[in-house]
Amino acid sequence: MTTVDTPIALRPDGVFLRDLVERAGDSFMRCYQCGTCSVVCPFSFAGTGLPRQEMVLAQWGLRDELLNSPNLWLCTTCGNCARLCPRDVDIPGTIRAARELHLLERGTTPELTTAFENTTRHGNPLGLPARRRADWAAGAGVEVPLMAKLGRPVDVLLWAECYWSYHPRGNTAAQATARILATLGVDFAILGPEERCVADSQRLAGETGIF
Repeated sequence: MTTVDTPIALRPDGVFLRDLVERAGDSFMRCYQCGTCSVVCPFSFAGTGLPRQEMVLAQWGLRDELLNSPNLWLCTTCGNCARLCPRDVDIPGTIRAARELHLLERGTTPELTTAFENTTRHGNPLGLPARRRADWAAGAGVEVPLMAKLGRPVDVLLWAECYWSYHPRGNTAAQATARILATLGVDFAILGPEERCVADSQRLAGETGIF
């Protein structure tokens, strides 16, 4: 039976450590295991050790242990850990870098693969047609001009992004924002079908190529 006193053979990988530092910086080397990050992590209740455990694995350059950790995909990159870290460790950035290396070496989940491919082909992770991007504007109750039709600069470009453009709950947020801008007399417009996903969520999931 394995106990806390059981010796464990560690096989640090210097190349992996270098790859992590190139992508995330070396702030994770400052971690002194105070545990603050795990206390504020929304997944700490599950007893995962996230993200404290991952910082140890990163410091030691333990490639297989880190890349095989299911915790790698539980992290929501909410930033609570980094906000309260007394050593200013970029924990979300380290997790993202590990995901990128996982993607490069071992691929990723079918669900994420589909989202990445949809973003590349259709401009959004849902795979929905670009012509529907501005459909939400019809329910805004105010005029929501399209840049292509205005043919002139505006003071504010309302970037609706994918969630606001396609998801019903996101639609209401986009519509409310448009009403606020119109009420304030702001000269604004949207790109509509010309807009494409900024792919920040995809970047956080390890796919930096489409960001």
